Amino acid sequence: MENAIGKRAEHVKIEVAADEEFHKILFEKKGKNLKCTGVSLEVDIQPRTIYYVRVNVLDETGDKGCGITTFETGKKQEPWKAHWIGPESGDTFHPVLRKCIRTEKQVIKARLYICGLGVYEAYMNGKKIGEEYLHHC
Repeated sequence: MENAIGKRAEHVKIEVAADEEFHKILFEKKGKNLKCTGVSLEVDIQPRTIYYVRVNVLDETGDKGCGITTFETGKKQEPWKAHWIGPESGDTFHPVLRKCIRTEKQVIKARLYICGLGVYEAYMNGKKIGEEYLHHC
């Protein structure tokens, strides 16, 4: 609530759903003094799944606000099923790694799992993926 005049929340409701329309609500917490940290889901969340979060707030002036966001779970305990992309054995320079991937079907959704945050920039079809960038000295 960017233009809110209230200073404190009188009532907060947090919902986590499996669907964008919030028909399948998996978690709900409401009250006056909910802390921003330490909220844990008391449901079994699945790996590699997008969940939707809706937060409703009513402040002491009666002003209402609502926000919706998402989070996505990682692989959890799933084993890695992938082929490493890396430099040739013995290379001593900082390589540019490329991988050409062809699919038989139209891709609706894909994930790129990369370790080494801040030591890479990822591109697909010539367009940068994400907001991470390398710092050049």
